[in-house]
Amino acid sequence: RQRQMCIRDRSNSLSQLGHSGNHVFLENYIKVADHWIYESTIDINQLTYLNDHKILNENVLPASCYSELIFAFIKDVLKKDFIIEELSIQAPFQLSEDKHSIQLIVKELANYKFEFNIYGKQLNEENWNSHANGFIGPSESSSNFGTSLPQTKKSYHSEIEVSAYYKNLALSGLNYGLSFQGIQKLFYSEKSVLTEIALPENITLDALKYKFHPVLLDAAFQGLMYFFEQESEESIPLLHSVEKFRLLQTVQANKLWVELINNSVG
Repeated sequence: RQRQMCIRDRSNSLSQLGHSGNHVFLENYIKVADHWIYESTIDINQLTYLNDHKILNENVLPASCYSELIFAFIKDVLKKDFIIEELSIQAPFQLSEDKHSIQLIVKELANYKFEFNIYGKQLNEENWNSHANGFIGPSESSSNFGTSLPQTKKSYHSEIEVSAYYKNLALSGLNYGLSFQGIQKLFYSEKSVLTEIALPENITLDALKYKFHPVLLDAAFQGLMYFFEQESEESIPLLHSVEKFRLLQTVQANKLWVELINNSVG
């Protein structure tokens, strides 16, 4: 969907108004009243890992990049503990050219809440397309962070062969190249999965440039596809929305264990 209104004068280049330089997705910016506007260039010749994320053999920007964009805004701009709420993916961002523009607009609301919209376009196009939106809200204090990893592992006795898992995802239309085949081990129980995920060696140093590297975050989401397989869904299993998402701290690890629980079972 094309954006109907633009809140800045397009005769002004954001590069002339400010440069954050802190994050690959938060480059040029301007602050107008209660709005923050960021505009960056996505160059797949620089961010080569994006070439390995395809849906039906078409390059598509991973949903994890939207989350990373908001995490960066929270950590680098707001500098407080907030959560992402009601993240909704409106339409895939197809990377059909080498370079594209991505824009984040954040509006401050009442009671420490913010609304965000993410737009994209080919570098030389005029019209922006809406790709994602949602809210940023105050975090909820919680001391419940689950059980220890050794204790969690005791609940899992069945394992799926990872290469077969990725072959099945490819058959469903999710064509993950080597950079996005981050699952190393996958265990399952009746209503949950446990995965060990890792960044590929060629981009491990990139982890320091992100709050939660999109490749690693995407790998964390990939375990969800197990539940789609069990439901025999014929459509492509894509992430459309996230109700709440909290990042406790910047993730600079190259390997993680992730547990995903399907609360609709049982």
